Amino acid sequence: MFLHIFTHIKTEHCIFIAEHCLCKSLAKFCFTDTRRTEEDKRTNRTFRILQTCTTTAYGIGNKVNGLISLPSTGIGSAVSTIVAQNMGAQQVDRAERGYKLSTGMALLFLLLGGFVLSRPSVASAIVSIFTDEAEVIPMAADYLSIMAFWCWTNSIHDATRGLFQGSGHTFLPVAVDMTRLWVLRFATLAFCEQVLHLGVRSVWYSVVVSNGIASAILLVLYFTGIWRKSTIKIHD
Repeated sequence: MFLHIFTHIKTEHCIFIAEHCLCKSLAKFCFTDTRRTEEDKRTNRTFRILQTCTTTAYGIGNKVNGLISLPSTGIGSAVSTIVAQNMGAQQVDRAERGYKLSTGMALLFLLLGGFVLSRPSVASAIVSIFTDEAEVIPMAADYLSIMAFWCWTNSIHDATRGLFQGSGHTFLPVAVDMTRLWVLRFATLAFCEQVLHLGVRSVWYSVVVSNGIASAILLVLYFTGIWRKSTIKIHD
């Protein structure tokens, strides 16, 4: 009897996927067991193949989706500079206009680009450039389709994070990102797997849902107007 729990590690995105196998014999801990059956061997072989395919699919989907999100990341960095300059010149309204314009540009780009990449035929064609493994292509295409369809949330996340960084409130985006990666992602992964039983798709949805919630949190913080408060104290 085996219990397999998957998690995939991608250090640059801080997504952890752990493999925990429980077995009645010590063979699972790499000790020799002459009583091991052929069924056990086939199970382990299938397990390793599935783990490799899932990790590969995750990597391909992430890299391709990262390309479409590059403009949003760049715009977020630009927002930080623009806001910082205008806040320093006491032009708070102009800083806000720059933020709104930048968010709109990034949102439009990701909506259009994401819609194209989310088409199954397009996603499969792009994934096929990076691999020819029949087991990997459908999984990677599925992940890319889901990520691309919801990538527009990145525009809100990147631009709003730039707003807070430029206004000097650097702790808030850091706290939101830590919550996104260490709390929301794990919670979503557990819910999708244990409650909805989505299988490997639990990993895909844990990424998009945690990103979306983090974007919503940043947007709510923006509407509170806390970013307008100066963090610079001048002492005579």
